[in-house]
Amino acid sequence: MANLNGKSFCFTGAASVPRTSLWRLTENSGGVVHKSCTKDTDYLVVADPSQLSLKIQKAIKNGTKLILENEFLDYCAHGIPEETE
Repeated sequence: MANLNGKSFCFTGAASVPRTSLWRLTENSGGVVHKSCTKDTDYLVVADPSQLSLKIQKAIKNGTKLILENEFLDYCAHGIPEETE
């Protein structure tokens, strides 16, 4: 299953499942896990978009796309919509 098309993902905040499970799902779905948000990170998965954590601030500065956990899970199941790539 390669629904994430080699895109890179970083996670921040308290997710509904353990972060290691999200990392495993990312890799099993064809994505790459970044443990810190860099200019090479495609998506930052945020638990609470109203928080301005350092990862979120860095992602905004780097132009990384912010998505919610439910969007990430949808990407894993159905692929990344073309307009968001």
